Amino acid sequence: MTTRMICKVLKIKEIKNISVIGLGLLGGSVSLAVSRCLPEVDLVGYAHRPATRRKARNLGLVPNIVGHLNEAVARADLVVLATPVCTFETLFREMADALPDHCIVTDVGSTKVRVHQWAGKYLPKRVAYVGSHPLAGSEQRGLEFARDDLFERSRCLITHQKTTPPWAKQVVTHFWKRLGCRVTCLSPAAHDRMVAL
Repeated sequence: MTTRMICKVLKIKEIKNISVIGLGLLGGSVSLAVSRCLPEVDLVGYAHRPATRRKARNLGLVPNIVGHLNEAVARADLVVLATPVCTFETLFREMADALPDHCIVTDVGSTKVRVHQWAGKYLPKRVAYVGSHPLAGSEQRGLEFARDDLFERSRCLITHQKTTPPWAKQVVTHFWKRLGCRVTCLSPAAHDRMVAL
């Protein structure tokens, strides 16, 4: 067992609280899909802009929307980062102390090597990081175009390292499958090579 391993093993059915960080097209669509496909889960959405929070409330994207990052993740079993990749390093650093034990952090970013490096640097060993890249989107942008079926029949690339707890990879895999994705697992470097090509 490596130092990155966590003793408690969560299963997808044990995920009770999910936090979505960022409420644009992808974050909004994740939120709507979770509400439809995992209705038993308590869902929290985070947006740092008051205008985005107001619009998300008006559209009914997420039952509970907050404006403080630490509040958003304080009870999370699974955190999904849906902000631009360039913000991930800061988010990892700012939310690290607030993440509960055994929490899993994933994302929807389109690059992975750097993100895994940031996660290893900033996230505590009591939580797990598994990369995700759903190959889904729209020519339209913004949370008003979020859809609960955006991920159906799309491909989601799951990235992991040798130190990634197998149970965490399994939970993230099952999560995206529940949202309708076909999942492929690969290393961060293989992901970035594939996306570059």
